[in-house]
Amino acid sequence: MPTEPPRFVDPRAPSHEYTELELRAVFARTLGRSSVSAEDDFFDLGGDARQARALTRRLSARYDLSLPPTLVAELPTPAGLCGAIALLRDVSRERY
Repeated sequence: MPTEPPRFVDPRAPSHEYTELELRAVFARTLGRSSVSAEDDFFDLGGDARQARALTRRLSARYDLSLPPTLVAELPTPAGLCGAIALLRDVSRERY
């Protein structure tokens, strides 16, 4: 029986508001800033490849997911990562 493809998760949906706030805090801590907005680009704020790997490790541990190191390059904003993490968490839950 065919499985349904993963659905798009809008990172602005109310159920993801808390996750987005957490992501903003982790971005800020990783970059040594006091705050970061949902649409701030990690690399435009001065982030580099080493910091992107550190951010990915922190997020992987926080959300108990195996996130690829390239994820921050592909989705460099908290809002973008929020949607990806929500989707990956949903897929992970469906597997178990």
